[in-house]
Formats: sequence, structure tokens, C-alpha cells
Amino acid sequence: MTIARITAALGLVFAMLLGGVATATAATPAGTAAPHGTVTYTKVLAWHDDEVREKCPSTVCRLAGVLKPGIPVNGYCWTVGDSVTVNDVINYIWVRISPDDRKPLWVSAAYLVGGKYGTLSADDECPNVS
Repeated sequence: MTIARITAALGLVFAMLLGGVATATAATPAGTAAPHGTVTYTKVLAWHDDEVREKCPSTVCRLAGVLKPGIPVNGYCWTVGDSVTVNDVINYIWVRISPDDRKPLWVSAAYLVGGKYGTLSADDECPNVS
């Protein structure tokens, strides 16, 4: 990783920590449905490589890619899933990073900047996750 990329990533982290988290609203793409009927999201940011899982919040679900540190993505809601242990801390929270109900994508909050839910609030729980 170049010094410029490291500096940019650290700048994003400090901006989120000092300036709060922006909440945005976007239009739903044609033919997709957002979780809990809205497209409101909060930017989330990984501090370490975070595996993106397809269809369910579990380490046994199909790996869809890796969320790299310093790249903000949209976090729509959270749910309880498989446990992930990082630095002796166990976290069961997974954050949904795709609005499409046909292909939900999940990342463990254990690797997200912020608290237990990354930067989502405790009120942003996903409804009816199977």
C-alpha cells in the first residue's frame, strides 16, 4: 500500500471519528427493494480486511469479496449472526451493505470502525433476516 493510500485511509477514519457519520438517502434502483422498505443508509468503514458474505450473516455463506480498509460503503441495517472474534473480543453483529433483497451482502461489524454496530445505531436492526 502506498503512503498516499495509507494517508487517505487514515484521513477517512479521522473524519468519521471527529465529524460524525453522514446519513444519506438515495433512490432505489429499478427492480430492487431495500431492507425495511427504505434506502436510508449510514456510511461504514472497515479498519481491517472484512470478508463480504452473500445471502446470510455467517462465515459459512458464500464469500462475495473483501471490503478493504478505508473504503466507505453504505450500511443499511444490522442483525445477529455468527460470532467473529478479533483481538479476544467476540462480536455477533453483521451489517448489511446491499439494498437488494435478492442478493443481500453482509460484513462482520467486528472489523468496522465505530462501536458494536459499526457506525449504525442500535435502532437500525434489520427486520426478518433468515
